[in-house]
Amino acid sequence: MGYELMDVTRRALFDGTLTMAISHPMEALARQTLAALVKSKRAGPDAGAQNVMLDFDIHTSENL
Repeated sequence: MGYELMDVTRRALFDGTLTMAISHPMEALARQTLAALVKSKRAGPDAGAQNVMLDFDIHTSENL
């Protein structure tokens, strides 16, 4: 889902269908993913595994 919660998601949180939603800014996610891919490609096959941390928000009915 994008950075903002959609109306359907907000309603689902309010009526109890969902207990939580995770959202993240799509542009930042795409930028970080591409940067990690480029870094991995430049490092080569002998560089080993890499960890990438992506920011996200957790929304619950209590914090809407």
